[in-house]
Amino acid sequence: MKGKIYSTVLEFAKYLLKDWLFVVSLTLMVLSSLYLKRFPHFTEDEYKTLFTLFVFLLLLKVLEEERVFHYTVERFLSGRFALAKLIAAAAFLSLFITNDVALMVVVPITLLVNSPYVAEAVVLEAVAVNGLSSVSPIGNPQNIYIFYHYCLKVLPFVEAVLPLGAVVFLFSLFRALFLPSARVREFRESLKRETLLWLFLFFLFLLSAVKLLPLWIGFFVLLTVALFKRSVFREVDYLLLGTFFCFFGFTDNLSHYLKVEELSGHRLFLISSLLSQFMSNVPAALLLSDFTSDWKSLLWGVSVGGFGTLIASLANLIAYRLYVRGAKRPEKGFLVKFHLYGFGFFAVGALLYFICYS
Repeated sequence: MKGKIYSTVLEFAKYLLKDWLFVVSLTLMVLSSLYLKRFPHFTEDEYKTLFTLFVFLLLLKVLEEERVFHYTVERFLSGRFALAKLIAAAAFLSLFITNDVALMVVVPITLLVNSPYVAEAVVLEAVAVNGLSSVSPIGNPQNIYIFYHYCLKVLPFVEAVLPLGAVVFLFSLFRALFLPSARVREFRESLKRETLLWLFLFFLFLLSAVKLLPLWIGFFVLLTVALFKRSVFREVDYLLLGTFFCFFGFTDNLSHYLKVEELSGHRLFLISSLLSQFMSNVPAALLLSDFTSDWKSLLWGVSVGGFGTLIASLANLIAYRLYVRGAKRPEKGFLVKFHLYGFGFFAVGALLYFICYS
């Protein structure tokens, strides 16, 4: 009996350590609350962010189960330039299903392509989704938070960071056009008729998330999933939601304790982009948002900050793990190549920011 309990505790500990960001955020919230002897205050926009993320994660799991994204990607693969098409597919999918999920769909298919340049293609996919997803209010978790936290509209949000997304995407796609490849096998994906219901619900909630429809539509989505796809509730990444919740609590405690002057402009951009290199751009956005009203510099900072180190963005880690686990013979210099591209695009993004906001 003791051995079974020990084994269960050990497995749970390993599970938590895989999501070290959740462990860190929980520890910071608890310790800061104990030190300050207060319970964090959570705002309405923070609850909206968590709710939106939860519904999206749920719908994405349903669509993944229905093989919708694989079907979409396969339509890109006919003819020449398979690797370039996969990179384009990953980037465009990230606009609607977040950069993390786009990589989970596209990278495994990329590893089936017969080319000595597959490793470079995976790196370019990570670069492309980090770049283009920054343009979309739902392209990644930090964008969803910034979109709600600052009560933004879609068009100003897109216009603010469009130069970064466009330049990074075009650069990565241009390089991909010179990567020769050949298909390994034909795919036979097809969509079922009932899948149309889930696609309708996804786009309905998409309009709700960008404030074109009321957010309560999400409850209708939850009810539909509960009736027809109840098992999907077990597949949601609750630790990601927990990480957001804990960082919301920690940053509220921090803002209550510290009297930090308003951050803005170039200073905010540099702090947020460099901080992302060490703690990832999601927590960097959550941490700094309580100390600034300059959402454009913050958005640029955490978007550019997604390039660089492996931990600068969760998408980077996902691309790395998928490649290492799925490649038949992982390239020895993969991490070197990853960081060369990462810091190269970090420099490009920083240059673009100073050109746009000098």
